[in-house]
Amino acid sequence: MSVREPEGAATPIPAEKGRRRSQELRYLEGPQNRGFELRHAFRVMREYVGALRALHFLGPCVTVFGSARFDAAHPACVMAEESGRLL
Repeated sequence: MSVREPEGAATPIPAEKGRRRSQELRYLEGPQNRGFELRHAFRVMREYVGALRALHFLGPCVTVFGSARFDAAHPACVMAEESGRLL
């Protein structure tokens, strides 16, 4: 299933994308110092608010949030994509 980026959505520059990926991997390694975890929480919140703002300007729509725990061929992922398509 292809997802269209909302108009006006921020797309990270490649260097920022690599930095974000390394921060995510560090977060997944386990407990970090409070400063790192606080910055991570604000970064996630900023991305979430940005996504909600982008969706606001699309008009009536439905958002289906998923999980990265399964690959695209997993039955749960296939069912979620089909549900989103039907909505």
